[in-house]
Amino acid sequence: MTADGPEAVAREMVVATLAGIVKEEEMPRKVERLLTLATHSNPAVRSILAETLGTIGAEAVGEKTISRLFALTADSERTVRTSAVQALLKLGGAVMKKEGIERLLALLFDEDAEVRCSAAWLLGQTEVAMKLDISARLAEFWQGQLADTESYRFGNFIGRACDVAYRELRRLAALQERTAQP
Repeated sequence: MTADGPEAVAREMVVATLAGIVKEEEMPRKVERLLTLATHSNPAVRSILAETLGTIGAEAVGEKTISRLFALTADSERTVRTSAVQALLKLGGAVMKKEGIERLLALLFDEDAEVRCSAAWLLGQTEVAMKLDISARLAEFWQGQLADTESYRFGNFIGRACDVAYRELRRLAALQERTAQP
């Protein structure tokens, strides 16, 4: 792989983004260049791409970027799916549309526990999801995680699934109680 290869492009963007040295007017061109890596044959490149897109910030990404991240949640590689969901988490619930909610609901049945937990966490953080009244589905999911003592990434922190499940169930119950009151 040459110095101008896909990995170098992704690393350059990560470093530039994290250092805050990409000028605002250059961002669309850089993001467009990055999006070409979404179909790269190397899963590490696709994973780095997703992580990079998550660091850019919701105000700098457009619909095409969000669509590409959702497409990466269906990747054959677990690390890419996890990175894509984590990137969506970093971008925040404001980027969510109904189609994205449906994709995340499907990820609740992913073969990988970290992907499932990340998707459930993201769903619970979005206004759109709560407006679509999926709290019963989330509660059912989190009930099933109460015995899982493995640690996973949940946005900006790492926690045991059982602890996060307990907190999420309490939050969902409080939400349900608030909405039931006249």
